[in-house]
Amino acid sequence: ATTSYALLSISLLVRGLGLGATMMPAMAAAYATMSRAAVPRATSAINVLRQIGGSFGSALLAIILANQISHRLPAGVHSQNLSQLSSLPPGLHARVAPLLATAFGQTFWVAFTLTAAVIIPALFLPKGAAPPAPGGHQQTRHQSIPAGPLPP
Repeated sequence: ATTSYALLSISLLVRGLGLGATMMPAMAAAYATMSRAAVPRATSAINVLRQIGGSFGSALLAIILANQISHRLPAGVHSQNLSQLSSLPPGLHARVAPLLATAFGQTFWVAFTLTAAVIIPALFLPKGAAPPAPGGHQQTRHQSIPAGPLPP
């Protein structure tokens, strides 16, 4: 309940920059090792996996948050509508608000830990340019892509 908005904002900014700085190079490294014919299927597969992973991660954090809230709130508060926290009596509001803040804080640290754990496999990503894939075509800026259908 005492964490400042500035610290939370900076933490989320750093997390977002880290995710943005790792997602594109990882996908580019994956595409660089594929033949041209495999790229359309890989694009679809990566998009599906990314959306499933995002849904799974959101659901996991929602379950952790619900668990934290249910373990921290006093008996009898669970039945009340917590989306209307301001409608709680002042004495109960003063007791519940810090407990909810702690539950959200604990869930934030779980998300932070999961994000930090991704650094370990990221260290094993290939470094440098990948060799061209069999049947693939390594393009440079000065080469043009031939017109016509892609080879099978």
